[in-house]
Amino acid sequence: MLPGGKEGTGRVSGLLDIFHQVDPSEGSNWTFGDLSGSVTPNPGNHLADRYRASFWNTLKKTHFYGDTARLYGMVPLQRLGAANVGPSIQNKFHFVLKKYDLSWQTTRAIEHVFFFHPNSQVYVHSNDINSDDLAVFVESGYDLIVQKIDIDDLKEDAFAAGMPVSHVLDHPMSIYFLILWNHGGVYLSKNTMIVKELLITLENGVIMEEESGMPAMVYLKKYSSDTYSYLKVYDNEHKNKVKDWSLLVLTEEETHKCIEDETWKFDGVNSIDTGVVAVSLHHITFASTTLIKYKSACFEMVEELCIYRDEAHWDF
Repeated sequence: MLPGGKEGTGRVSGLLDIFHQVDPSEGSNWTFGDLSGSVTPNPGNHLADRYRASFWNTLKKTHFYGDTARLYGMVPLQRLGAANVGPSIQNKFHFVLKKYDLSWQTTRAIEHVFFFHPNSQVYVHSNDINSDDLAVFVESGYDLIVQKIDIDDLKEDAFAAGMPVSHVLDHPMSIYFLILWNHGGVYLSKNTMIVKELLITLENGVIMEEESGMPAMVYLKKYSSDTYSYLKVYDNEHKNKVKDWSLLVLTEEETHKCIEDETWKFDGVNSIDTGVVAVSLHHITFASTTLIKYKSACFEMVEELCIYRDEAHWDF
């Protein structure tokens, strides 16, 4: 019932979804009880947090405003959605990155996690990235942790927890599986974009990127008995192994079309009627992308599901 809130006026467009709403004209009854006590969190708190994070990302680029916000303790932002916990969705994610991996594309992959899982922990495992390199996430109130990685320590922890001693652990790909053995959760490559909430009931599984021979996404429960068997599969056959979820892995040609062709579409992304949970773009093609065509399939998937809106790489 806010003034100007009717359809077509645009005065409060994009804001009403943040708040509890009651429309007396539709016969709705007041359902929030006595407002003198505690009120359930606004359903749009996560949306409000994304608006605030995007605003901060723009504001901090002017040093005067950024320095002033830090001086008066306005950052890190205290997220409104911290109380809107989703116990039915995944809450731990992992990236393995090097300094040269950092780009707007990598940032988008991390943003997608927080877009759909705003109260999750995201671990960036790296020996040459520091917290300042990804400070915008922590400044925005998200729980991102940069953690050093030591393959020998991971192996020792795995042996101590019952992982069989084997040459399989010397395989270059073992690092991804050892991280999940020790911590549990979802591993994502830097060019894999989540397109919906991942449920806590997700089955263990792994899907490979196109051509690179590296994992696009892996989910393993902590100390899962599947970890060792998956490693053996990759050591010998490099085959995908997944149970109940789907990830679209685009070829080089499909990635070009996704980025540049406004008429090209892929089916099933971000739909409740499909098991597709993420899209993996061709690693070389996406990494070399400087512009995404406005309203292309990749624009709708990569850019509209992000937090820090930035038009610098949009092709109008």
